[in-house]
Amino acid sequence: MSSFDRAPDDEADVDREIRIEKMKHELDDLTGGSMISGDFGEVSPSLEEAFLTLACEYEKASYDTNFNRLVHGGIAMVPPSELDDTSLVAKLQEVLCTLAKIRCFVENTDHLTDASFIHGCGLTGCARKRPICRNLAAHGI
Repeated sequence: MSSFDRAPDDEADVDREIRIEKMKHELDDLTGGSMISGDFGEVSPSLEEAFLTLACEYEKASYDTNFNRLVHGGIAMVPPSELDDTSLVAKLQEVLCTLAKIRCFVENTDHLTDASFIHGCGLTGCARKRPICRNLAAHGI
């Protein structure tokens, strides 16, 4: 092997750098040319590629409300007034477990009754549109 021949690892590094540059250009296009990038010091190319892959997925994701995602997931949103206490607790558990599966976590709700939480979940709490990124959940995001 001469000094001009590239090692297989070098070719993989070059391919990675090409993918990284393509993703940076794609992100710049997705943001209408307003992407700002930088770094916080030395970052491995594999970590940068992984981050940019997730950033591209996030930027290209379709948006939907968590309420619609609950309904499409088979959760029937019954008005709390139609549920007895036992059914209300079961419905609350079903809603909270399904929200957790789609990486939507609930906090600071001690001031709400079970009925007002279920009612609010359908009206306001789950009405904001969020990106649907299937691979982000695998990364804990």
